[in-house]
Amino acid sequence: MDIPLMGCYQQAWALQIDMQITVFMPFVAVLFYNSKRMGYALCFAMILASWVANYCLVVEYDLKIAFMDAHMHNWLKAIVSKPYTRLSSIGLGCILASMYMDIKAYRKDPSSSPFWKFMHEKSWVGGALVTLGMGMIMILYFWCQPFSNMVVLATQAQN
Repeated sequence: MDIPLMGCYQQAWALQIDMQITVFMPFVAVLFYNSKRMGYALCFAMILASWVANYCLVVEYDLKIAFMDAHMHNWLKAIVSKPYTRLSSIGLGCILASMYMDIKAYRKDPSSSPFWKFMHEKSWVGGALVTLGMGMIMILYFWCQPFSNMVVLATQAQN
């Protein structure tokens, strides 16, 4: 299957991400400053849009989820070369930056955020959430991994 090389210059993907941050961040920062809910909504919309775009590209080009896939170059051509497929990293970065600022405000004034007060008092909740998140990542990785095809395709690519 031939995948057209549409999108930006592939070797400059890091510059594409920097340009997206330069373009999107002022709008997101102003939105967060005016309304945290709208800022979070925009970030979640960016994450969802990126997931939908990636899903459509995976379905269109029949890409496999495997690091040892013999046709890994298709993933690079279809997804990495398109800047709009990485909006989720910008949205997640904005959410984490907002959470960091909330934690800094909580450290100055513990009454400023009941959520962070709860997380501070019940530290096991944060540990449980991190463990649950890592477990979900591992389950999804191994559930989506085509083990039976992976080794066969990798050996065929080397021969």
